[in-house]
Amino acid sequence: MDFVVEKIEKAMKNLQRALDDVNNGNRRIAISHLDFAKENAQEAIYLILAELEEVGKNG
Repeated sequence: MDFVVEKIEKAMKNLQRALDDVNNGNRRIAISHLDFAKENAQEAIYLILAELEEVGKNG
């Protein structure tokens, strides 16, 4: 599986967990899940940017 796709899927799962936590009144836990989602999304961004840079070099 593509590593970028894996990071995006992890971010989505963390977002869903955060939403479930908020709905269940677990706001502190939701914050941690949101933080993990942010980290995974940022990693996906960096990976995509690196891929684009590589494509640009190899043009």
